[in-house]
This record gives sequence, C-alpha cells and structure tokens, in this order.
Amino acid sequence: MTTATKPHSQSISDLLDAGLDGAAVFRCTATAPPWAAAEMPRPVDPLPPPRLDKAALAKQLGMSVRWVEQKMTAGLPHEHIDGRARFDLAASEQWLRDNGHLKAAV
Repeated sequence: MTTATKPHSQSISDLLDAGLDGAAVFRCTATAPPWAAAEMPRPVDPLPPPRLDKAALAKQLGMSVRWVEQKMTAGLPHEHIDGRARFDLAASEQWLRDNGHLKAAV
C-alpha cells in the first residue's frame, strides 16, 4: 500500500485499489445538531368551543337571564366551571330546537 506524505498526493482510485488493509478508518464522532434530531411538531388539538355564562347566552339568544335559568331546570345542557354555569352555544341551541323552545327562522 502506498502512503501519502502530503494531501492529495494520491488519486482516489489509488486509495480504493489499496483496499482497507492497514488503511486508517475514520469515524465521525461529532454529535448531531439539535435541529437534526428534533421531531416534527405534533398537530395542535383544536381549541374547545368557547363557553358562555348565563348573561352571554341570554344575550346571544335574545332572552333574559331568568329565561335561561328556567331552561336550565328543564334540562338545558350546561357544565359548572369554578361554581358557575357555562354553556356551549351549539349544544344549547340544539337542545332548545329539539325541545321546541327555539324555532328556526323562516
């Protein structure tokens, strides 16, 4: 096998012809940059629909807060967050339609 005394004194074909017998093996010991190993970002879950309080739901429906409270006792779907009733507008409108309290515009 021929040895090189200065860079580029041998052709690549000479080095390949020499084979791996006694040739130095170089391995990269550098670590990968942080961006190379980063995972693709996961899709973000969509935000839940906003929850309305009694006053906001009443205003949205054009009714009074007392009317909303009456419908709550009749089964209007709601959830309590920090001790206060909160409503999903779409679910509330669907329940009111299904129970004959909200009529579709003609």
